[in-house]
Amino acid sequence: QLLSLAVEPPSLQQLEAALQDLAHMGAIASLPGTEISEEAPITLLGYVSLSLPIELPLARLVFFGILFGCACDAVVIAAALSLDQDVFTLPSRLVMEEKKYHASLIRSMKWREYYDGSTYSEPIAVYRMFRDFMQFKMDGASKRGRSRCVHARLFSQNVAVRYDRLLQLESVVGDISN
Repeated sequence: QLLSLAVEPPSLQQLEAALQDLAHMGAIASLPGTEISEEAPITLLGYVSLSLPIELPLARLVFFGILFGCACDAVVIAAALSLDQDVFTLPSRLVMEEKKYHASLIRSMKWREYYDGSTYSEPIAVYRMFRDFMQFKMDGASKRGRSRCVHARLFSQNVAVRYDRLLQLESVVGDISN
């Protein structure tokens, strides 16, 4: 009834599909072979996902990370997967001269390969890079007067990571953690 008051209310089929998705993902309780209704109780996963600023599949990753004792890892990987763009630099031939482009491309690929560690997984590479970033910040914390931005800029310059996206990743990790 409430959604029917919206400017463009969803169709009944869309609502039923959404309920099926929620049940399938474990956010609402359902018994096998029974029809899911809007009165279905919300599960613990559902309550946790309501408090997180990420989509349900990523909230599920964080939930299971908590259950299996690797919450920090799950939060960083979920944050990495939630980003719209790659955190590593990818030089463009359009804005650089040829020699500088090749050198920059080799440097970027070197750091990608380093953090990937033969896993062929971008989320794991971003997780490893973020772990090193946090260590870099901890090591630099003794140097008074350095802000979060200064640490991010120094680190991003060293390891071929986009400064703005590193700050965005750090922010999303913080939001999920809170």
